Amino acid sequence: MGTRSEKIKATKERKAKEQAIIDAQRTKERNLKDLRESKINEPTIIRKVGDKVSFGFHIASIIKEVLDDGKIYLIEKTWEEGNYGRPYNQTSERYVVWHDCSDYYTEEQINDLPKFATNEFRLSFMNTTINNVVCKYYSWHGKIDMNPSYQRKDVWSVRDKAMLVDSIMKGIDIGKLVLVKHSFEEMKNTGWGYEVLDGKQRIQAIIDFIEGRFQYKGYFYRELSHHDRISFEGAHILIAELPESTTYEEKLKHFLRVNTSGKQVDKEHLDLVRDELAKELAKIKKE
Repeated sequence: MGTRSEKIKATKERKAKEQAIIDAQRTKERNLKDLRESKINEPTIIRKVGDKVSFGFHIASIIKEVLDDGKIYLIEKTWEEGNYGRPYNQTSERYVVWHDCSDYYTEEQINDLPKFATNEFRLSFMNTTINNVVCKYYSWHGKIDMNPSYQRKDVWSVRDKAMLVDSIMKGIDIGKLVLVKHSFEEMKNTGWGYEVLDGKQRIQAIIDFIEGRFQYKGYFYRELSHHDRISFEGAHILIAELPESTTYEEKLKHFLRVNTSGKQVDKEHLDLVRDELAKELAKIKKE
């Protein structure tokens, strides 16, 4: 027989545990409802109850139930709690989408798997502004070399350049730039602080516009309103800088990769989209 306070404490603990179970069940049900309301692609792998899978960074997960023709699993996930130097395993259940689970491997199997990630072409992009790019171009302590040996000549027409300016003015993404930083010695000998690896035509178009070499909607840059010039220079752009230790071979590999990845949209498809836009504009005009 315990004291009255002990009984009250035990009752509170029991109710707290019961409520925790109820809350966990409600969370699971809400989780399942949200998943079923989302668009889930048809699975490319069939898994069954009892299969081990990897989910996130958890130690292992067991499939407890397969729902909706294999699109959703109820898994029991296990993870390790630190517990101030005395770790222990925790488990809980949740519903997940099939493609969020990967194959489970033992530690020995993991060591036997091939490793493809080399970070050879991984670039760290920072968010900057058009003005920052312009400042780098004109920098007194090392300008941007726009014509390294692997770059093509200036090939953009005035129309191409004006379209880039139009995108910047409208806040449309104009892609990423990649520069290669030069060493102090190289900068001192050549005057170049950087070289452009990807984005030459875009940078040149920006510089040509600022220097008044072509007009945008009938105006040179110097003739624009203060508002438009501030908007243009303050437009955001992503830029990556390869370190000065980058070898010529690595520069060539980067250049080839960024200029051969993906496939341009063909003219026929662009014409279809233009027709669709013309129809939409006509519809809006009628309204």
